[in-house]
Amino acid sequence: MDIDNNRITIITIPKPFDGCAAISQRNAISSWQSLQPMPDIILFGDDKGVADIASEFGITHVAKIDKNDCGTPLINDVFSKARTLSKTESIAFVNTDIILFQDFIDSIAIVKDQVSQDYIIIGQRWDIAFNGHLSTQETGWQNQFLEYAHKHARLHAPTGKDYFVFNVFSDALRSMPPFAIGRGHFDNWIVFDALLNEIMVIDATDSITAIHQDHDYDHIQGESPSLLERPECLTNRLLAGYGAWHGHISDAIWKLTSSGLVRNRSFENLSEAVNIVTSLLLSNQIPQAMILAAQIADQYPSIKPLLQYKIKMFQHSREVSLYPQFANTIKSSAIKLYAGDIPDMPEYNGWTGLSLTQANSRCIQHDITQPLPFPDNSVDAFQAEDVFEHIQYDRLVSVVNEIYRVLKPGGLFRLSVPDYGCDLLRERSIKTCSGEIIFDPGGGGTPENPGHLWFPRVNSVYCLLEKTQFQTHGKMDFLHYWNVDDQTFVTRPIDYSKGHIKRTPDFDDRVKAPYRPMSIVVDLYKSNEVARQISNGDKSEQYNHHLSLSKTEQLVEWYHEHRDFVLFRERMQGICEVDFMNADLKLIQDLCMCNFIRKNIRRGAKILEIGGGNSRLLTFFKDYAEGWNLDKFEGVGNGPIGAVKSNDYKLVQNYIGNFDKGLPEQYFDLVFSVSVLEHINDEDAVLSKIICEIDRLLKPGGYSAHCIDCRFPPNQHQSIDNRRLAKYIIQQYGFDPQLVIDESNKPYVFYMSDVAYDRFWKKACNNRSHNIDGLPFNIFLVKRKI
Repeated sequence: MDIDNNRITIITIPKPFDGCAAISQRNAISSWQSLQPMPDIILFGDDKGVADIASEFGITHVAKIDKNDCGTPLINDVFSKARTLSKTESIAFVNTDIILFQDFIDSIAIVKDQVSQDYIIIGQRWDIAFNGHLSTQETGWQNQFLEYAHKHARLHAPTGKDYFVFNVFSDALRSMPPFAIGRGHFDNWIVFDALLNEIMVIDATDSITAIHQDHDYDHIQGESPSLLERPECLTNRLLAGYGAWHGHISDAIWKLTSSGLVRNRSFENLSEAVNIVTSLLLSNQIPQAMILAAQIADQYPSIKPLLQYKIKMFQHSREVSLYPQFANTIKSSAIKLYAGDIPDMPEYNGWTGLSLTQANSRCIQHDITQPLPFPDNSVDAFQAEDVFEHIQYDRLVSVVNEIYRVLKPGGLFRLSVPDYGCDLLRERSIKTCSGEIIFDPGGGGTPENPGHLWFPRVNSVYCLLEKTQFQTHGKMDFLHYWNVDDQTFVTRPIDYSKGHIKRTPDFDDRVKAPYRPMSIVVDLYKSNEVARQISNGDKSEQYNHHLSLSKTEQLVEWYHEHRDFVLFRERMQGICEVDFMNADLKLIQDLCMCNFIRKNIRRGAKILEIGGGNSRLLTFFKDYAEGWNLDKFEGVGNGPIGAVKSNDYKLVQNYIGNFDKGLPEQYFDLVFSVSVLEHINDEDAVLSKIICEIDRLLKPGGYSAHCIDCRFPPNQHQSIDNRRLAKYIIQQYGFDPQLVIDESNKPYVFYMSDVAYDRFWKKACNNRSHNIDGLPFNIFLVKRKI
């Protein structure tokens, strides 16, 4: 095939040509045809109007492309077909609502002239509210529209990518998984994969003006525009692996400017740069380490083998992301999860196991005591059959709440555990003189290391479940159980089509005659009220009792989701936080609380911040909620000294626990703090007053929410005893402080980097190294007043 080195090919997958989409897509295609030299344009897909538009504009149309089960085009097939059809050296994938100008062609020509290796050109877009018809036949239309755009357009965050330009002969994108177009994550994967494969990633934001015409998401029928709420997006996320959340425009190694190509990031001190990679690995920020290593290796090729070895050894020694491993098991149809290894029985067909040891076509290797790798409201059914008795009882509330989180509204969680009211189980168990069961040989293990860690009865199971979201926002049906008198029992009919159970009198010969239960069987349903809230656009997250450690993935998500708040913080503090992985811990804490307020606190609510200082959050939400700040401004905990008057919120100069009469009782919808409670180390009587006053100030249904600093010295016994109020309030809110210690060792927890520690904390910590006291992380604690 003869290749034209001067022209380019633009490929795109249009939406149906209906309503506003018809106007915006015609505008985009018309703008492309006005470029010189005129590019070849290929429209892919068979949606409404695509063939007619191709005919009208005289451009190539490929109707037949691979699609997923939902009928959504798969972008890897489009790229593969484009390579075959293209007669030009460069191919540009462009979203069909993007208006382009001559600088697009000119910029590609500069790159081709200066670069001899494989490349991908990306860049930020400009968003503009424009729904008119573009007259590209008029002389000077580009200058006129650019003048309009400079006044009204907004630069989009460096997360969304609306065009990719690559060499038709390069290896770029050849290994692309079958991503569904328009369902997120594939654009991040493209950048992430290119960086890891030494493909030159170039940010052309300064050189290419790409205009995006604002639109709604009506083309995604019956679904919310939120990515995490769509099953197809889950599949994309799993296929992308590390690349799901990493691989932004800001990660590009090169930048195209008016002066030509320049490095986007330069490393003057090689040793320091390598140490940062090591630090990221030790902080379990593996994707960030991979991206940084690629950037360093591009500047210092000789260091590449060392960096690759570091990352490979670290991955080998620790559990890393399993998403790519089980992506093919996640379908766009019903998702049904089974705790443990899937039994080899036809009754369990269609279920996906969550196994501690197996990873295959039927099982995901995952520990269910850890957060489930599924979005909210994405799972149709969950079954735990003879599993919970192997998990410590005090850890099960969080396990059940995590199952509740991932279930769709109306979704079923079927729980079955051995019932030690059953004569068969009681008789085989070892008991004390008083009859208390201490070991069940049938449960495996030894008396010193037993398989069953507790011995379920209906009362203990009920006490467990009443502490969960199913009690307050769901329904519980106890189907089989022995009463606590050990004489009577309940055997209600079980619909086994919803989930098979082996150890019931319907299938287990040991308890068929006489017919009696052997397992406690409970069906738990997530409330459909959540479905009504979502359908009405209410994205509130259900919180009653909540304890978690903030995760790296959450920082990435919140940083981009609440970009307006990030920019506000930067203006208020005079600090640029584009390198958010090396920011102060207060960034993730502020974002955590901002996210909570936006998703749980109504407009017009009354909110009180404890120790807010010169409050960033109250100032930001001044037009959203009535803000109050309780702070004595005496510099406690490195806080400010001397109050600064603000018209953005009401100030009460006092300490929490002093019952200041200026704070009205049962007035507030939210009482919160950020990086405050860990500094209060008074006696229990004082701590009790603090808890009581928070309760006094809250309305019924109001929230007490707190972000708490914590860190543990390396190689020492981990304890939060030196944070008395933090430990006290965690206990008072119904949690075991040991959960913080256990969770802190998980790889997904976000720790402030050593770079950030040296910049923001070291001086305030008497110049002590982080190797002495450890790197800090964030505890997020919530309790709702009943």
